[in-house]
Parts: sequence; C-alpha cells; structure tokens
Amino acid sequence: MFRFTSKFNDIKTSINKIHLISRTSNNLILNIYKFQSTLVTNEITKSNENESQIEETEESIQTKRKAWTKEEFDTLQDAIEKHGKKWTFISKNYFNSERNPNSLNIKWVNSILSQLRPSYYNKWTLEDDKILEEGVKEYGSGKWMEISKLFSDKDRNQVAHRWYLLSKKKRGKWTKEEDQMLLDLLDKHGKRWKLLSEILDRPSTSIRTRYERINSNPWTTEENIKLKNAIMDYEEDWEKITKIFPYRTMFEIKDHYTQSSRTNPYVNIGHWEETEISDFMKAYKEHGNQWKKISKIIKTRSAKQCAKYYYDHIRNPHNHVHRIRSDEC
Repeated sequence: MFRFTSKFNDIKTSINKIHLISRTSNNLILNIYKFQSTLVTNEITKSNENESQIEETEESIQTKRKAWTKEEFDTLQDAIEKHGKKWTFISKNYFNSERNPNSLNIKWVNSILSQLRPSYYNKWTLEDDKILEEGVKEYGSGKWMEISKLFSDKDRNQVAHRWYLLSKKKRGKWTKEEDQMLLDLLDKHGKRWKLLSEILDRPSTSIRTRYERINSNPWTTEENIKLKNAIMDYEEDWEKITKIFPYRTMFEIKDHYTQSSRTNPYVNIGHWEETEISDFMKAYKEHGNQWKKISKIIKTRSAKQCAKYYYDHIRNPHNHVHRIRSDEC
C-alpha cells in the first residue's frame, strides 16, 4: 500500500508539471484561435460589404443548420488547404452556397477547438482507476476538478462519471481491498462516518457495520451460550445485555445476534420440520424475499435461515441435492 501511495504521489507531481505546461500552451493556442476567429469574422464582414451579399432565404437557413457529414468536412479541409480562409469563395465553389460563409468559419473554429478538449472516448486503464481511487481518498468524493488534475487527458465530468461506474460495482459484498482501504481511512480520518461514506460511496450505516465486524474478536462458544441465556432472561433489552459483555459494544452484540442462529433460544437448528416448510411457503408467496417478515411468521427460524432455505431448496435445488449426496459419500 505504501509503495503504491508513494508511486501515486510521484505521478501526481509529474502530472501537475505536465498540466502547468499543457494549460499554458493550451491557453496560448486558444487565444491564437480566438484571435484568428475574430479576424476571419472581420474578413467575412468586409468581404460581404465589398461583394454582393448572399441573401439567406428561409430555405438556405434550414439547409445550413443540417448536421455536417464526414464528406462535407473533408471537402472543407481540402478547400482550406488550397485557398486558405476564403469563406465566400469556398461557400460558392465547393458547397453551392448550401453552407454559407459564416457557418464554414464556425465549423472550422469548432473543429480546431475540439482537438484541444480531452476526448470522451479515452479508455480507462487499471492504473487510471487506481489513481482515481487514490484521488478520492486524498480529496474526497465530489472534488472532481481537483482529482481531474491528476490526469492529462480527462476532465472533471469524465472523472465523476467513472467514479460513479466504479462505485456501482462496489455495492454488496465487501472485498479484502475495500476492508484494507476502510482501515487505512479510519487511521487517517477517524470514525467520521459521513466522510468515509463519501469516499467509499457506501451508506454510513453499512461502513460502520463493516468496521465493527472486521474489528471485533471472534465470538467464543462460552459467549454464545451467555448471549443465548441473556436473551432468555432479558429478551431484547440491549442495555442490560450489554452490561454482561463489557468488552463488546451494543452494536456488535446486536449484529452477532442477528447473524448467528445459535444465539437465539427461540430458533431451531438443523432439519426443517414440515410445519416450518409449510409456513415458509405460504409466507414467501405473500411477502416474497422479505426474510425478516417471513422469520416473524415462522417464529422458529431466523431471517438468515429463511434466506438460506430459499436459495438451497427453491432457487438452486439441484445444487443442494448434489451437495447432500457428496457429503453422504
């Protein structure tokens, strides 16, 4: 992680130097083209004053607004190479006046300026994605102008759109890399859940849950029994139950209770009874995959058990049968 961060800083320094040179040269080129555009427009005005003006009928106005074809643009480039910026001449002799002088001038200027803009079709490499990720860690999600300065060929909109696509891929299961990134951010920023949410692009509650899970010690058999007995004595009075576990937070205890069926005294373990299966099927038809609701209806199975039963016996029954046969062999 340290090596990559060091490499990232070197890349950032180098790109900043490139950007300084690039911005200076681009500004100079832009000013030149703007100046040339002004001169060209003035030339057209003077030319039109001296020559017989081309009257723009309603039909010609509609014609000039049509989208340019590749053939037309190639014709314009050839004409400029041969005759320079003689727009009135080019309009008459190359376009039959279907493209008026002013539209030729605008098309030429826009084609030059478009070459100076970053292409929206630049491919993103794995290295680019890593730099983007480090940029978000450094500046925060939403600081797209700052982050775009880390790239020589991408603007703020491209950067924002790419992060949106990457963030969509990160929904659901956490990877080892994300876990490490979360721990690194906690070392740097502390438990500022809102900030971490912006950087990781996950809900703050999801981040906090993940932190508690990866940061806690494994539950022992003795603790599971103690929690099960506490539920029987105090039901879900978490303030009283937390006092029994001085080295664990209330959030951690509740999370473990919902994840582990063995800590719930009212939940059965192992083979499902026929009445449970019947209740499950009726509840599933009514509520779909709302496992918590189904769990409350069955009463003897947790939400996690209900979800597992669905995937094992209804959605993927063949996989489940194969697994049972393999275990029996």
